[in-house]
Amino acid sequence: MNTQKLKTISMTLTEFQCDLLKNAITLAIQHWQAQADEKKEGDAGAQATKWAISTKSVKQLQEILSNLENELNDAPDWIYALVIIFLQIVNSTFKDDAEIWEEFKSEISHNNRFFPKSKSICESLEFFSRQAVYTLPMGTSVFRARLIKSANELPQQTQSAFDLFEKCFIMEKRDDELIAKIESSNGFWGFDVAGSDAPPRDQVPAGRINPAGISYLYVAEEAHTAIVEARPSIKQMVSVAEIEIKKDLRLFDFCATLPDAENPESQMQKIFSVIAGQLSMPNYVGDTGYLATQYVSEYIKNLKDGFDGIRFSSSLHEGGFNIVLFDTSRDSETSEPRNYVVKNSSIHIVNGITIAEDRFFPFPE
Repeated sequence: MNTQKLKTISMTLTEFQCDLLKNAITLAIQHWQAQADEKKEGDAGAQATKWAISTKSVKQLQEILSNLENELNDAPDWIYALVIIFLQIVNSTFKDDAEIWEEFKSEISHNNRFFPKSKSICESLEFFSRQAVYTLPMGTSVFRARLIKSANELPQQTQSAFDLFEKCFIMEKRDDELIAKIESSNGFWGFDVAGSDAPPRDQVPAGRINPAGISYLYVAEEAHTAIVEARPSIKQMVSVAEIEIKKDLRLFDFCATLPDAENPESQMQKIFSVIAGQLSMPNYVGDTGYLATQYVSEYIKNLKDGFDGIRFSSSLHEGGFNIVLFDTSRDSETSEPRNYVVKNSSIHIVNGITIAEDRFFPFPE
């Protein structure tokens, strides 16, 4: 019997046909079991009945399926066929974690922007708000990278450095006075303090974490991760700012290793993992592709436990971590950011980009 065909057919069944098959499976297994040896008599029928009426949890269904599979090793093909079809019906009753996210994303994008009816995402965030916590210690350095489109965007000292390179390497002429001037730099070779900080509110486009007009600071734990996340081209210059954290900050950590949990926590844990993956995933559909992750970040920001930002894995640099800080406001007396200070900036030139690829369609032979 071609079980693959049966699985395919089962996907096209109507609700009425599904109900008929549920009843048929229960009766078929009970009928077959009555003819089995005395030791096993009634077990499969009891399991089938339990399977047909149990909707409490996916875990229970999986346990029942495992027991049934052991009981049906020697069953006739027609009973096995019905079980395969019923398995497809049961699986279709429960939404997987990716479906939950896609429904949430669709609702946020097209139906309820601010008050979604989908509760699973928010429930998972609430549940893990005391476990998925990362403290970013005072004194830690994080890094922000920005692509340099023109040398005219850079400080005068950097432009002077380019002149020096031209004299030294093209004209083969050394200028000691210019070298001394450059070596007394204030530390900002790339963008200055303002250019290295989070952008002003009136210049903030929608981003992965922030809605348009709300300024967050996007940084990485390592300079290389920050550069990769900026997605430069070969030979492009990148300004990398070093930013020092001024006090301990509490982050919602999507990189956290959560303890194994029983239902319903395991389902929440799977949803948590889906959210973490979505935060890291590149977006190719424009600003609307950010609406769901923006909602997640705003929800986290307003949790009662209080968070200063979020931490998530980089999809572009394996092993790298990104951080987004919510509060970029300035102290009224010092006019400096409350939570961090921009220390310096350096210029990096991208010498190469590595790309890994696999053919998707048509399938490789």
